[in-house]
Amino acid sequence: MKRTITLIAGVLLFALVAGATDVQKFETFLGYTHVRTKLESDPAVNVVSRANGQAPSESTSVTASLGLAQSGGISDTVSTDASIRDLPQGQARVQEKSGIHWVSLIGEELLYISAKNAIRLNQNKTRTELGGPFFSDWGYILQHINIDQWSDGGKWITNNVGHPLDGSISAFIYRRNDDNTRNLRFDLHNREYRKGILKAFLVAALVSTESEIGPLSEATIGHVGLKAEWWLRLPDGRLEGPVPQDLIGLTALTKSPWWVRGNNGTGLTDFIMTPFGGTAVMVGEDSVDKYVIDRLERHVHNRYLVATIRCFMNPTRSAANFFSFETPWHRDNRR
Repeated sequence: MKRTITLIAGVLLFALVAGATDVQKFETFLGYTHVRTKLESDPAVNVVSRANGQAPSESTSVTASLGLAQSGGISDTVSTDASIRDLPQGQARVQEKSGIHWVSLIGEELLYISAKNAIRLNQNKTRTELGGPFFSDWGYILQHINIDQWSDGGKWITNNVGHPLDGSISAFIYRRNDDNTRNLRFDLHNREYRKGILKAFLVAALVSTESEIGPLSEATIGHVGLKAEWWLRLPDGRLEGPVPQDLIGLTALTKSPWWVRGNNGTGLTDFIMTPFGGTAVMVGEDSVDKYVIDRLERHVHNRYLVATIRCFMNPTRSAANFFSFETPWHRDNRR
């Protein structure tokens, strides 16, 4: 929980300090707002062409936004001599590639996982458990995951708030790297949006599993799951404890029938709450962005205030933007 909140708080602080400075994109501006290539199918262009005594053609044309008529015809139409038919084969239609950008997706998810592990290294309990044989300890942990119990022994707020926030960040990082979902807004009636939710869920589940028991995870960095708490079974059947494993030793504990293995820091909650809760948080932030933030932006014209609203009302999206090397307040579907 602490690591997730620290990441989000850092992103929000960065937003407040840096300010909402939009990076201007290079674009050609000649006072024109409409670009059309199929002139014969555009009634407005036909009118302009007839007014100038010209016939519609397939040449590239830029029509002025003002559309002011001058004596003798409408002069705010600029045509070029380069016809689309003159372009080499394959260049007649410029199509933007769509799909998942796997290299940047994997890199950004690994960056996020590394940031979480870096925060964990600030904890004394993590640093004290860094030693030992890597593969032997990792294999032992994988064999002793408590899949038969829900709780991992952590705090309620960590499992039920921190883990969903964690999963939502991973889901948003995926969506920023998928051309088919990057610009989609909340709309459960949209088939593409629903497909995007499913794919984001699968990515969040994969990243969550890697963060828990993968080669770059709590299981290998800090050895969460290697040592368990043990309980002493009394003659009347009651359990007394817990007793740290190091206090008695694993060999003595496993040989005695009076000792019962307790929680070792693993449980199903880690593998369930992160992807399911994270997907729910992602969809919730989408709805807030569409129905609350977007409406507020229509009345708020201070760019610093708009950036602050976006960051605080969509915290996990802002964190995902940060790990995707964008400003936290960035939106792909609007400025």
